[in-house]
Amino acid sequence: MNHYFGFVLFMCIGWSLSHAADTKTYTVDGQLCVFPFLYKSTWYMDCTGDGTSDGRIWCSITADYHKDKKWGYCQLKTIYTIGGNANGQPCVSQFNYKSKWYWGCTTDGSSEGHRWCSTTWNYDMDKKWGYCLQKLTYAVGGNANGQPCVFPFEYKSKRYWGCTGDGSSGGRLWCATTADYDKDKKWGYCTPNLIYTVGGNANGQVCVFPFMYKSKWYSSCTGDGTDDGRLWCATTGDYHKDKSWGYCP
Repeated sequence: MNHYFGFVLFMCIGWSLSHAADTKTYTVDGQLCVFPFLYKSTWYMDCTGDGTSDGRIWCSITADYHKDKKWGYCQLKTIYTIGGNANGQPCVSQFNYKSKWYWGCTTDGSSEGHRWCSTTWNYDMDKKWGYCLQKLTYAVGGNANGQPCVFPFEYKSKRYWGCTGDGSSGGRLWCATTADYDKDKKWGYCTPNLIYTVGGNANGQVCVFPFMYKSKWYSSCTGDGTDDGRLWCATTGDYHKDKSWGYCP
């Protein structure tokens, strides 16, 4: 009964989030990914590299991979870069960095932990790169004070690439806000990805993360630069150039 209730809960949450964003993800052979799906007792809300030897991302095309064993590699969505030296060019679908292949943005080699990608297939030769424009999932409740989720994170010596209901008495989705929950114990419940601004001059536009302000990259709303500490964000990747901003609700 608890398993069935959790399944229904996750299916409802997955439906509401996916339809709110009005997006669908397909495999390279044209099958529709199903989110959330169950793989090794973990619910996944997005494509994952778990279980692959090369990190290439995949999804299940039914809700229960263990039962149906139906899956495919995910078609990669166009992701544009900011910062770096690529002048806003899109990420390539796969690239080589330090003799290793990547099928998406990575934090490897980033001292600040920001996600980046190469804009040519051979980073080692061309050195063209930028930070990945991304929509973050934020934690509410818990003890993380609204910080963004960190993926992947370790929980009970297991790695999670998305929000999970494991360890939650009500099955509500949660995430860690550091890479190691077992050590730091920082967490919160997952919220939808988009944050719409209020006030400022952005007319309700969505926050863009990361954004640059005073030569520093921000991956979440900040109180820096405000007299009262109220949280705000930029709605483009470069606040200095565009001066477009709003308060975070």
